[in-house]
Amino acid sequence: LHADPIDDYLRQEMKARQIPGLGIAIARDGEIVRLSSYGLANVETGTPVAEGSVFAIASLDKQLTAAGVLKAAERGLLTLDDPLSKWVDVEFPGVTLRHLLSHPSGLPDSVAETVGGRSFSDYSTEQLLAHVSGLTPIAPPGHHFLYSDAGLFLAQLATQKAAGTDWWSFMRRELFGPLEMTSAVSMRPATILAQRVAAYTLEGPAASSRLVRDRRLDFDYDALYSDLGMTASDFARFLAAQDRLEPGRGLSSSSLAQLTTEGRLGGGSRAAEPTGELFQWSRYGLGVGLDEILGEPVTLHSGHSGVGFVRFPRRRLAIVVFTNLEHPVGSDPVGLAIGIAGLVEPALSLRAPGRR
Repeated sequence: LHADPIDDYLRQEMKARQIPGLGIAIARDGEIVRLSSYGLANVETGTPVAEGSVFAIASLDKQLTAAGVLKAAERGLLTLDDPLSKWVDVEFPGVTLRHLLSHPSGLPDSVAETVGGRSFSDYSTEQLLAHVSGLTPIAPPGHHFLYSDAGLFLAQLATQKAAGTDWWSFMRRELFGPLEMTSAVSMRPATILAQRVAAYTLEGPAASSRLVRDRRLDFDYDALYSDLGMTASDFARFLAAQDRLEPGRGLSSSSLAQLTTEGRLGGGSRAAEPTGELFQWSRYGLGVGLDEILGEPVTLHSGHSGVGFVRFPRRRLAIVVFTNLEHPVGSDPVGLAIGIAGLVEPALSLRAPGRR
């Protein structure tokens, strides 16, 4: 059965990559123009992916965390160059909120304590903070790009301290509510959550790998820093708002400019991850990757759980791809989003004659 080129492309890729389920959202000129669902949200129960399926968005929450800090700055509650110690009781001299969001804080990528390499089943915010407070910086702030979840956790703590309310309440009031992102929820494993998408990974040699449950999402961080979940359409609403820039909804034009401005290190050198196939950008803004595709500037990011997006600001086009197969084992949601973009806009196709 052939529906259209996007359907055919995604079904072919899902089969090749062993992706159980997938949802996409395409936004154009500030509006969602397509929602499509494929495969299974839960292999065990045979539940299909639907428009209301709630996926764990993993590191896509970095852009949302950054947006929360920027909204707090718009309200005059803090500034990006505030020292972290102004808002959180930690001793990391020289680290600012901007460092946390753009990753040159020098902090290692560690949020939760382990014993003998094994994680606990749950953590409170206080336990996470105690662990992060005891980390030894790898580099002075502003000297190296070091991707660190610890920084984003601290940025959430700073936001709620400055706002005088918990992070979730602030985000619902300032961002999720105005943009009608009604599905945004904490993915704590103990919560009964309607339309939760099950997470999967692959086990064994590549030639004979088999699908298994992804245990990463079984760990229960406190509601502040547990995996954030939402539908593909709700994340697309956040991206679409960046093309509308309506007063009182989403980010202001000034905040969006800061979000998508390339970070620089102390000496003026580029702040970006130089290596690693899971980091699909050459530069970094605040919680978002920056790059070019065929000469077109893009913002993009992936999440460990198998989710990703690419946005073409000049074309006012954004593609969101949410899968339930881990990115590290080959779901490559950003690559799939770029493939869809080439089908939507032939000028963006990497398959065009003469392109490799």
